[in-house]
Formats: sequence, C-alpha cells, structure tokens
Amino acid sequence: MLHPGSGRLDDPETSPYAVIEASNRAYLNAFKRNARLMMLLEQVATLDPNFRALRRRRGEAFVQRNARGIANLQARGLVDTELDAYQSASALSAMVSFTAYYTYCVAEEDTPVEDLVRTCTRLWANALGLAPEARGR
Repeated sequence: MLHPGSGRLDDPETSPYAVIEASNRAYLNAFKRNARLMMLLEQVATLDPNFRALRRRRGEAFVQRNARGIANLQARGLVDTELDAYQSASALSAMVSFTAYYTYCVAEEDTPVEDLVRTCTRLWANALGLAPEARGR
C-alpha cells in the first residue's frame, strides 16, 4: 500500500495527465483492496503514537513523491509555477486519500474506482493548471 505503483513523468510517450491518472488509479485500487486494513490503521493511529508515526511516514512518502512530480511539471512549464510544489502535493494527496477513505471506509460505498479516478484526476489537473497540450488523453 505504501508504493502501489505509478507511471513515469520522464517517459516522453506518456502525457502528464495520463501519469496522474495512472497514479490515482493505482492508489485508489490499492486502497479499495485494503480498505479494512486502512480503516484499522486510521483507528489505531488515533490511539497509538507508533502507529501515528507510521501513518505520518506513509503519507509523507506520497507527498514527497508527488511534490517531485509537480516540480518536474513546473520546470517543464506545464503547470502553474507560482504554486508551492510541496503544499500542492500535500493538499492534492490529502484530497485523494480522504476521498478513498470516506468512500470505502466511512460511507462503505461500492463506487467504481474508475469514477473516483476520473474525478480526482480532473481535479488534480485543474488545480495545477495543467496546460492543454500536457493533457494529451
């Protein structure tokens, strides 16, 4: 669950939009498969400092990876360069994580992963100001 897999930003054949989409799909599929474990981890993290630290490290790994990807897109002029890459990654990662948690743990909905992938990916792209030429879907 820590590294569910994603596309590569440096692959010239893959559009940044497709990479964001693949990353969201991998995360959401892994979360759905492990929803009961994720619910337990969240519950225990509120009570146990060791689990809380584990949860924080897990989240930070995703944020750091996403921040590197956003900085890469900024360096290439494909997204808003005035955004702070780390803060943007933190906010967008939290959005996807909480969407997964709420959908599959709190509401216990059977929402198809692809519905969440479509929504979360579009929100990511719009929030970053992803240039139309980088969407190449």
